[in-house]
Amino acid sequence: MVTSFKSTFVDWLENRIFADYYVNITNELQLNKIKGVLKKYEGEIYPIIKNEGTYNKTPVEIYGFKPTTIYEENWPLLERTESAWKKIRNGEIIFVNEQLSIRENIKLGDFLKLEIGNKKLNIQVGGIYADYGNSGNQLMMQFKLYKTFFSSQIPSTLAVKLYDTNGLNFFNELLLNSEINSEAIINPQQVRKISLEIFDNTFKISFQLALITLFVASFTLYTNLISINKLRKKDLLPIYLLGFSAKQIIALEILKIFILTNLVSFLSIGMGLLITLILSEIINPNFFGWRIPTHVFPDYWLQVWVTAILASTFATLLSLRTSNVKLPSNFNVRSI
Repeated sequence: MVTSFKSTFVDWLENRIFADYYVNITNELQLNKIKGVLKKYEGEIYPIIKNEGTYNKTPVEIYGFKPTTIYEENWPLLERTESAWKKIRNGEIIFVNEQLSIRENIKLGDFLKLEIGNKKLNIQVGGIYADYGNSGNQLMMQFKLYKTFFSSQIPSTLAVKLYDTNGLNFFNELLLNSEINSEAIINPQQVRKISLEIFDNTFKISFQLALITLFVASFTLYTNLISINKLRKKDLLPIYLLGFSAKQIIALEILKIFILTNLVSFLSIGMGLLITLILSEIINPNFFGWRIPTHVFPDYWLQVWVTAILASTFATLLSLRTSNVKLPSNFNVRSI
């Protein structure tokens, strides 16, 4: 499940953070100066602006955005209606995040009655987007539609997408001419790096626990096999009388443990998939508000199977050696 979530999270992060720079601004003068600097470069500004409203007496963050081609190519929509991007460009629909969709049981095509300030809006839901890491309810609407409710508000952040290679020149000129300090300019690469570090540190304990579990299981198998082999020593005598050598008995023991390991591995992988589905489809949506897409990794299953075979075979050989499973030196037919 952790591997599925990381794969999904990395793809989502790459799509969500599409700009070359994110610039925090505080007034309209800075906004105009940034637009003036950008005129010298081939690029586009995408305002990030938000405020609050309510739906069904539940607080909702409302974002205004410019639904251009770059959003259509990158924004992580989980579901959408036909011609969703065309309709949202015209202000006919809105997008809601997965959290709001799950908590309020909102489906595609539903009409939401929103209260925004002193105004009301009845509008259709045309898309549901992934919003991992966010605990709140959120929706997005076309920027012009947003401005009908918050006409005097300016964006708090600008996403700047450059279409040439002069990113560093733009950065330097922005610092010189727009009265913005370097701390207000966010490098997306740094955001990606920090986000992935936080993710890895959060789930690092899961990999450590997996290693500890494997060690404990191998040690338990080893101790159990020693006990069983000691108890079975006298039961091996008839097998020796049938003509089986010590090497053949050891080979049979290894074959037995190989079959058992394959059976347990198969059941364990199946149980792991079942637990993952329960966590992804039931527990995670109820606690966090989003589902984790389930991916399968056959190469990872192969690694688990090979590791289990090696661990069980090693434990079997070591237990046979320790318990000294062989024909006693003073054994003969007349001693029976």
